[in-house]
Amino acid sequence: TTYPGLTGRWQVSRDGGNWPAWRGDGQEIFFTTHQGMYAVAVDHEGGFTLGRPEKIFDRPMTGWSAAWPDGFAVTGDGQRFVMLRPAENGSEVQPALVVVQNWFAEFQQD
Repeated sequence: TTYPGLTGRWQVSRDGGNWPAWRGDGQEIFFTTHQGMYAVAVDHEGGFTLGRPEKIFDRPMTGWSAAWPDGFAVTGDGQRFVMLRPAENGSEVQPALVVVQNWFAEFQQD
C-alpha cells in the first residue's frame, strides 16, 4: 500500500511469502518462501505495477531447519544476499558475526 496516504494496495506474491525487502533502487522486491528466494520487478513509470514473482534461487534443503533463518539482507544492487546457514559439519550454528557498538569509547583516554 502507499504511505502515508494508504490509497493503493498491490499483491506481491501469489502463495504467501516472508521477509520482504526492497532492492536499493526500488526496482525489485525480494521475498522468501519455503522453496526459495523470489524477486518481483517493480515499475514506477506511469503508476505502480508489479511483475510476476520469479524464483532466483532454491532454498538449500538441510536437516537444520524447515524454515528460513530469521531474515536476510540484500545488497543495494540486488546481486548478493547475506543469510545464516548451518555449519558444514552439522554442528550447532554459532554466531558468525559480532557487532560491537561504541567501540571508539574503548580507545578514549581519561
